[in-house]
Amino acid sequence: VSVEYNTEVKGDIRAGDDIFEGVGVTVSGSKQAKAASQSFPQVTPGTSTTALTVAAGLTVNLSAGTKYYKYLDFGNGASLTVSGPVTIYVTGPALDGSGHVVRLGSNVTLGSEPGTQLRLITKSDKSDGGPGEFVRFLAGDGFRFYGSLYGTNTDVYIGANSQIFGSVIGRTVMMGAGTKVHFDQAMSTQEVCHNDPKKFSIRRGTWREIIPN
Repeated sequence: VSVEYNTEVKGDIRAGDDIFEGVGVTVSGSKQAKAASQSFPQVTPGTSTTALTVAAGLTVNLSAGTKYYKYLDFGNGASLTVSGPVTIYVTGPALDGSGHVVRLGSNVTLGSEPGTQLRLITKSDKSDGGPGEFVRFLAGDGFRFYGSLYGTNTDVYIGANSQIFGSVIGRTVMMGAGTKVHFDQAMSTQEVCHNDPKKFSIRRGTWREIIPN
């Protein structure tokens, strides 16, 4: 887990490996490195031939339901709103040779309050096709996210001065300087993904990285 300077985490940090902190990082809970590993369910949502692309400064609204896209590509200042509960499966293949299945410019907003309305799930089996068979979620500076991101095979990069209202599960997670993570209490009983035989749910006050086997 890598947390850059002046970042605030309201909860605990638990890492399967090491924890790297910059100057001015605030963690309200405990910190534990070298935590025991844990497995999560894989998601294999099938394939899609359609991408969700939003040009800079524009807004797209999705009606309630389950959506499938091969990748998401948003320009600077673009926004996604939802009308009711929406689950988005990002199936791949990646949009470029770098393995990105989600690429968001600066000042992009995904979702709105409450965070329970938007669930973003990236394909997590071993046929993703990205470098090292991992896929990537890249958000620029000023990113605002209301919802849950589930990507057990996804490297998550979130730019500086971003705000997360919900939860993030990824293979690796890097938060830029000045980023704030806020747990949405309405998500306490929400399953992290539909393909979830063990019924994992999000718990308040936890931040944990699990190193895959």
